[in-house]
Amino acid sequence: ADPLNQGLRVSYADLLADAGRAADAEAEYRRVLNARSGDVSARLGLGVLLARTDRLEPAIAELSRVLELAPAEDEARFERAVAYVRQGRLAEARAGFERLDAPATRPDIRQAAKSRLAALGRETRSRR
Repeated sequence: ADPLNQGLRVSYADLLADAGRAADAEAEYRRVLNARSGDVSARLGLGVLLARTDRLEPAIAELSRVLELAPAEDEARFERAVAYVRQGRLAEARAGFERLDAPATRPDIRQAAKSRLAALGRETRSRR
């Protein structure tokens, strides 16, 4: 599979997802992954799309696979932690957000993770 063509396919899938065409975007991400199962961008896009369409278990599986392939992928770690929150798996979510509170983390993701951690702290206190 031609890497340039695969990259264009991922960009196209991202555009489809942004346009609200989830089924078309998913099909495109899967085409890329059928050709190159280790494509981190396609797997990340698919994981995010699955989470945003409320398919949390498969989303978590895809995002976990991204982290196996690219352990420093901040967006995958953040999106997986958000999915954990939505499932009520707060300890796993907290661990993911805490790991993103590091100088090497992309600044926008680091700030979002800090905000989510603060919200988790408030939620935990209100349950007591």
